[in-house]
Amino acid sequence: MRTLNLSTNVTVDAVVASDILKDSVKIVTKIIGKPESVISVFLFLFLFSDSLAIMCLMNLRR
Repeated sequence: MRTLNLSTNVTVDAVVASDILKDSVKIVTKIIGKPESVISVFLFLFLFSDSLAIMCLMNLRR
């Protein structure tokens, strides 16, 4: 199974998170040419106490 991990320090509500996950699956299918049924996307929230900068880390495992 192909996995995309998205980690960010920006909080989002459930509706926005769902849209992000759906859009991410579509993008990954186009990039790697595999069907949606073999792709998992995980959205993680992380916080840094000393930083207010917006961050997003992505990791695609093929």
